Amino acid sequence: MGPVSINKEDDNNDLDMPAPLTSKPVPYRTLANAFGLFREYVERPSIQPDENISLRDLTQSTISSEQSTAEARTQQKPNIFPFSNTSSLLFLRWFHNGVATKSIGDRTTLITDVFHHPEFNPHDIEAGDLAAIESKLDQADSMEENSFWTGEGWQTSTVNVSIPFTKGSPASFAIPNLRHRSITKVVVAALRKKRSPASALHYVPFRSFWKSPAPALPDHVERIFDELYSSDIWLKEHAALNEQPPELCPDGTECKLPRAIAALMFWSDATQLANFGTAKLWPLYLFLGNQSKWLRGKSSARECHHIAYFTSVRRY
Repeated sequence: MGPVSINKEDDNNDLDMPAPLTSKPVPYRTLANAFGLFREYVERPSIQPDENISLRDLTQSTISSEQSTAEARTQQKPNIFPFSNTSSLLFLRWFHNGVATKSIGDRTTLITDVFHHPEFNPHDIEAGDLAAIESKLDQADSMEENSFWTGEGWQTSTVNVSIPFTKGSPASFAIPNLRHRSITKVVVAALRKKRSPASALHYVPFRSFWKSPAPALPDHVERIFDELYSSDIWLKEHAALNEQPPELCPDGTECKLPRAIAALMFWSDATQLANFGTAKLWPLYLFLGNQSKWLRGKSSARECHHIAYFTSVRRY
């Protein structure tokens, strides 16, 4: 939906609209935009995240208009850590090719694949530098095999699954090595994430409408369903949440902070890890429904949060 403007002049338009879900607070209506779209909020929002949205916010490209894709590609440098340069990578890859005794063929490979490589420079190689790189490689080999899972709050658990049978009682099977993170901690981190004003989250739901620009249908209005936070279920639950008794602060007083819904959207599917072979992972993703689908669907927005990695069960 394109940007709409808050109607600061007339909060009580006499347009024939559906009755609000609750009389408190008073619904707040926006002016129609160039496409005839407008909104009715359940209360006056403090911010409209997509009011000043631009085309750049909706596109994947991070390259400026003056810079071509080819130029950007030439400026990108591969990450070859712990190697300090390409020359040391080429030489040590040849040196540690799995063969203890070098042959004439290895000598030929040294000349063709290392010395004649366009990025090889003998002045980049120093004995001390090579020794330091090999030490880092040895440390990497001795690290925990699954060191990736030690950060970002990842945990490993065993899940017991009850399998029913046509005869007899269900049998319980233990599925080990379920990698997962705390959903609460991930949601808190996602809500605290710094975003641009156009990518901010919607906390106040609304109903979206389209008013016909045709002179013959001056009062023709249609309901538009486009986002999760403009759905009836969100509006209903938002009203129910705010009708609940207020929570108490640590000092015993009633909390005056506004209350809003955080919509959690989960998705899971097998992910192939290579173009060839059968290696795959089965992750569980989390998206926040408070953000527009046009924005959270961008891979460059980094709004997809990994919650768990399932263990694939062998088929019998």
